[in-house]
Amino acid sequence: MLFSLLVQLSAVAAQKTDAESYMWNATDRKAGYYFLEAVRMRQLVKPDAYFDLLNRAHQLAPDNTIISFYYGYCSLLLANTDPKVDASFALMKKHIDSHPDDFREARLYAVLNSRLSRFAEASRTLENIVERNPASIDDKYTLARTYALGKEFAKAVEIYDSIEANEGISQQVSMQKIEMYLSMSDTLKTINEARHLYESAPRSIVYNDIMGSVFQHLGMADSAFVYFDKMEKLDPTNPEAQLAKSSYYYSIGDSINQDKFMYRALTNENLGVEQKVEELTNYIRQLYQDNDSSARIDNLFSVMLEQHPHEAAIRRLYGSYLANEKRYEEAVEQFSYALDIEPTNADDWKNVMVISMIIKDYKRALAAAEKALEFNPDQLNLCLYIASTLVQLKEYQRAVEVCRDALEKAKKDKRLSSDILGTLGDTYQAMGDTVASDSIYEQALALEPGNINVLNNYAYSLSVRSKDLDKAERMSAITIKEQPENGTYLDTYAWVFFKKREYNLALMYIEKAINCYDDPSPELFEHYGDILFMNQQPEKALEQWQKALELNPDSDLLKRKVENKTYFYE
Repeated sequence: MLFSLLVQLSAVAAQKTDAESYMWNATDRKAGYYFLEAVRMRQLVKPDAYFDLLNRAHQLAPDNTIISFYYGYCSLLLANTDPKVDASFALMKKHIDSHPDDFREARLYAVLNSRLSRFAEASRTLENIVERNPASIDDKYTLARTYALGKEFAKAVEIYDSIEANEGISQQVSMQKIEMYLSMSDTLKTINEARHLYESAPRSIVYNDIMGSVFQHLGMADSAFVYFDKMEKLDPTNPEAQLAKSSYYYSIGDSINQDKFMYRALTNENLGVEQKVEELTNYIRQLYQDNDSSARIDNLFSVMLEQHPHEAAIRRLYGSYLANEKRYEEAVEQFSYALDIEPTNADDWKNVMVISMIIKDYKRALAAAEKALEFNPDQLNLCLYIASTLVQLKEYQRAVEVCRDALEKAKKDKRLSSDILGTLGDTYQAMGDTVASDSIYEQALALEPGNINVLNNYAYSLSVRSKDLDKAERMSAITIKEQPENGTYLDTYAWVFFKKREYNLALMYIEKAINCYDDPSPELFEHYGDILFMNQQPEKALEQWQKALELNPDSDLLKRKVENKTYFYE
């Protein structure tokens, strides 16, 4: 915390601090010594010494306002209750009110008030700065933004008007005023402000775009089209004009013209690849929201890849889309192309590994994880993927060795060490050595008590063995509180209640778990069936067991449950 404090304070100390120019009287001289020594410690990034010296200075000279200001600032960053926050601000305010020309401290005070939603006090302070330093445009912008945050939109407009009076018409000021008028729901002033900017340069592509976008935002499609059309006439090759028209046609439900202009923009050489990826991402998201045909997306990618076959970002986006569509082999192909271009990209290797795990191609998953580590030897978390894949291949001893080696390298990182121990615990659990796995899970939680993945896996391991179920419930409850929509954690919680014979609670949580997935796993369907059966719903239980058996036809236990229409203990 104190290190972070010093980093934040360094901006204020970039120049010679005002405090160093203060004359210290005899009473304050010792305090001044401590204070200036504290400043030196801050510059040396020694947070503990800094705060200790500052505290001593404040104790010796509690009425010295500059000491009180910085002591209050440090106290504020460490405050954890409202009364402490109020007391810290009070110490700072004393200096601001008695030294109104100390603009650096005043700006810091205003920023802190604004961050904690104390907008009235932030505005009051900034008003004083602007009044005493009217030439500072930056302070006026800050005051206007603070007014806006406090929902004093009319006052913000007044400040922007004063900036415009001095600086002339500008896009920056006009856009801020448009935002204020929209916040005030004043349609007429919104349009007039946009037109005021437009009329200053009516042949500007940007100003026509702003004018059209304002009308489109206000639901005035015909008026918007006039300006979007003018953009294209001014410069038929401008990609922004094409994107604007695509957006317009989307707003009126014309998908044919929407696609036509989107294609033009995405194949336009004047549009950078980074923006193309951004526009394509937004477009795909839009089509998903509208439940539209994936054929349109495939066509767009085809156009993009024909133009940019060696752009890793486009290959990566296409791979992500294909994986979301469950076209896994095609997705791996695109990520592989991206890796040919950027072989050190660990995320692409992880994507290949995860997809391979989903389709149970564990050898390819292992190869991807090992390659990722080869290119990124400092990313020890990749060892977790390697070990997990080795477990799936039943190469348990290799998995243990990978974890032990990673643990030795990561011993200074508590969180990573906890994760590695968790994976080691999972490995011993898979080997059937529950004595070892329990001990290692405990070690992982000793390092990081809130490691929810370890808490979940440990709780599930205990529930499967019907051991320490109260402890399992407590651990699982922490994971649910942390991630209430995580289907895996909900399944564990449900299974703990099932083993505790609290079947109503088990049913509530297993249904929440089922609803988290479009395609639940066979294990989840089986759990659901078991819980339904114990809730006196045998017909519904059979339905779930049948779903599980379709996905896992080799399970003898599931076959028995379906054939006999009853629950069997493992």
